[in-house]
Amino acid sequence: MAYKNREDKQAYNRNYNKEYYKKNPADLIAKAEYDKVYRARNKEKIKEQKRQWYLTNKDHCAAKSKKYTEDNKEKVADWYKNIWLKSESGRFSSRTAQATRRARAKQAKGSFTKLDINDLFSSQGGKCYYCRDKPNSLQIEHMTPLSRGGRNDVSNICLACAPCNLRKHTQTAEEFQSIT
Repeated sequence: MAYKNREDKQAYNRNYNKEYYKKNPADLIAKAEYDKVYRARNKEKIKEQKRQWYLTNKDHCAAKSKKYTEDNKEKVADWYKNIWLKSESGRFSSRTAQATRRARAKQAKGSFTKLDINDLFSSQGGKCYYCRDKPNSLQIEHMTPLSRGGRNDVSNICLACAPCNLRKHTQTAEEFQSIT
């Protein structure tokens, strides 16, 4: 059967599969089990295929994402505020972006990524750099403040609890530790 375009072929296949599996539900269960085993055995291969497809179709993905965001502004804003920012990855991404904006405003040299923050979190054991408590959330803290010429790179940052970060204010880490 000749198809006019890709969408027609996809629609035909969807309809055919839907009808086939209605008539043969045991085949659907067997296919699902086979697919599950295949995906488990070929994780890296599938990941690489998806990455290659994405690289080939970046413009398509960006346009689709932009259209979804425009069509679902409230849903996306709600997800960002109530789910993403409350997740550990979201908090670190948001804090990294905020610190980068402040550093640019002060024309500080250097940069760091969310992965750098995750590494710091692991190396500090989830504890405050100064008091060693394990609070619910940690803040990105410049050991030598940007206002005093500190760099905005991973060698000058640590994670601190809010009370320590606020008490330290514009002191260097050494000055703050000497008075606490």
